[in-house]
Amino acid sequence: MPGRAQLTERGGLLALLVELSPESRADPEEQTRLRGIVEDFATDPSEEPSKGPPTSRSLAWTRPGHFGFQEALRAAWLARERREARHRERERGLLRRHGLGPEVRREFRGQLVEVHALFEEARALQRQREAPPAAPPAPPPPPQGPAGEGLAVALPRLRAQEVRHLMGRLGVSVPPPKGESRRGSVDGGLGDGLGAAAGVEDGEDGALTFAGLLAEVRARRRELMRERQDLVEGVLRGFRKNTRGELSMEDVCSIVGELGLFPNSPDLQRHVAQLIEEGDADGSGGWSLAELALLIQRVDERLGQLRRSSEDARAEEMSFSGEEVRRLRDAFDRHSADGEMSHEQAEHAVGLRLGLRLSQRSLAQHLEVVDPACGSLCFVKFMELVRSIQNSQGGLLLRID
Repeated sequence: MPGRAQLTERGGLLALLVELSPESRADPEEQTRLRGIVEDFATDPSEEPSKGPPTSRSLAWTRPGHFGFQEALRAAWLARERREARHRERERGLLRRHGLGPEVRREFRGQLVEVHALFEEARALQRQREAPPAAPPAPPPPPQGPAGEGLAVALPRLRAQEVRHLMGRLGVSVPPPKGESRRGSVDGGLGDGLGAAAGVEDGEDGALTFAGLLAEVRARRRELMRERQDLVEGVLRGFRKNTRGELSMEDVCSIVGELGLFPNSPDLQRHVAQLIEEGDADGSGGWSLAELALLIQRVDERLGQLRRSSEDARAEEMSFSGEEVRRLRDAFDRHSADGEMSHEQAEHAVGLRLGLRLSQRSLAQHLEVVDPACGSLCFVKFMELVRSIQNSQGGLLLRID
């Protein structure tokens, strides 16, 4: 950022606003909004009326088309306020459209729009996989009556396997499924620990609506928070609470660090800061145990998302397609425990799940290359193992059911 005595031109201010809003780099509409803010600041305030609330145009500036530290600070604040206002409006629209209650709004505050975007993306992929080679055009929407009342429209749903992948993209760890039916769907809906959220109306093969997905995520979060409860309570004993039994913001940051969740990258630092800002659900300024437990879960999910992004980037480097990565994840999840796979489990995953046939001696040679320490395989090492086997067999394709 320019120093307090320095000035920057319009291009410099726009670059600064984009840097402070990384998501705008892939959003032309957001870039247009940021340019509008820069143009507002480039206007001479003497040409604007002096009455009314202060705006970007009523700020003092040094030279036309040049901006100092205070102008840049104000522009960044204004861009954030407008962005958050649009985000809140989209959240309110989703809450109304899907009949979601205040408890969902509190828990998914700042996340609801992202989850819905991933839900729609997963639905699009699901339609592509299920469509016949020459699918007929979609039928027209059902007729509506004069008062807007027509035939009931079925809510869009995601099948069980798509839900599992989506929850993985959200960083919500799910237990391995019990097994597969003949059609490839997971037995019992979503498998152990899933598909049992109270009040969720499941469709065929355990398919879930958007509201059902949120209920499933909440149910799984509760399970994970219960598993972590003793650890969190043990850390809490070393901190003094206020008269209402709540923790201060400083204590919350210390606890996150003691649990090994302290952010070590700028992206995670920004995200954790936002979660902490949003986590005080009742606005009291203090943190209850329930609020702290949810914060820790959300931070852990963010770490899972970053880890998955890193894995996807490595898969792209190895030229795996999206469908192949999905297949690899399914195989890894079914033959691993706590994110690690033994060499024996790798043998089952490679042969039974992926259809890559080779002798135990040959497999041992490949394992020696990708895992010379003779330990266990993470997902990236598993992908490297599969690619090594494929290369040795002339690029044999994975079996994708």
